[in-house]
Amino acid sequence: MRNSAQPPPEPGIFQPAWDSLNDDLNTPEALGHVFSAIRKADVPSLTPEEARRMRNAFHFILAAFGILLPEEEQAEAPEDVRTLAEQRWQARQNRDWAEADRLRAEVTALGWTIKDRKDGYDLARN
Repeated sequence: MRNSAQPPPEPGIFQPAWDSLNDDLNTPEALGHVFSAIRKADVPSLTPEEARRMRNAFHFILAAFGILLPEEEQAEAPEDVRTLAEQRWQARQNRDWAEADRLRAEVTALGWTIKDRKDGYDLARN
């Protein structure tokens, strides 16, 4: 866990809450800013990257209050995504880099990311 004395890398809409916490630990004002930010957030219009950053900033601010939310459970990838990822792994084993890149792009287009390991790969939702 990060040191709560460090600001989040991208506080975004939670910046006023963070500033209030850093202003003599003004907890009531900080909580007000958190709720205002939640009301203002237009979540459906966010890109996956923006949503991830907002979620991380929200978790960081809550952790400053001592509230730790459980991590999201990772959904299992659908069969077609797992098949493409396995084909990509085989292409990498065969050193067919162009095919591996093509298959990675297909997996990405389906909303998943392949994270390579030395002995395999992991699939994560975008």
